[in-house]
Amino acid sequence: YLRALCAEHLCNAFADAAGTAGNHQRPAGGGLTAAQKGTLTHKYLQYCDLKNSDIASQINLMISEGKLSEQEAKELRIDEIEAFYSSDICSRINASPQIMREKKFAMLMPVREAYPDLPEIVDDESIVVQGMLDIAFVEDNGIVIVDYKTDRGVDEAEIIRRHSEQLGIYAKAMEKCTDFPVKAAYVYSLALKKEIKVL
Repeated sequence: YLRALCAEHLCNAFADAAGTAGNHQRPAGGGLTAAQKGTLTHKYLQYCDLKNSDIASQINLMISEGKLSEQEAKELRIDEIEAFYSSDICSRINASPQIMREKKFAMLMPVREAYPDLPEIVDDESIVVQGMLDIAFVEDNGIVIVDYKTDRGVDEAEIIRRHSEQLGIYAKAMEKCTDFPVKAAYVYSLALKKEIKVL
């Protein structure tokens, strides 16, 4: 019973992040879908130097290091990358004394701390929660979490609805793994080209 409940809630929390970006079927012409192009932008942000806005040189470096193929490089949404470099959240990241990127975590958490809407019968149960943060940084003695999302065709309210539970779990994980409280968590929407405060 507990396993089924937890599986259902974990799926609800993380499925949107993995599977709601759009239709991944290739267009008739054989190119990438909008969702797949968004995923490539996410991949660039995973590896790039956030203080170096020379996008072309960074793309060439990623190709030489095998992190991007030449075909992938051609499909990158340069406008989305430029928008991120110009964003307030990127400036805040670069001003931070400590930045954590692609940080994996695994922790034991009381079930109802992660999912308060579960029935009281599971009060004494715990689950292992695993995940990976895109980026987190220290600011004013607190942690700020940023998660890149590729959702398209949705507004800010829908993005918050889809991802608030996931980022809430990430926030709990960071507070358990560091000596800092989480002061805020943002989704950076690649499609909307802006950060959206979720927590």
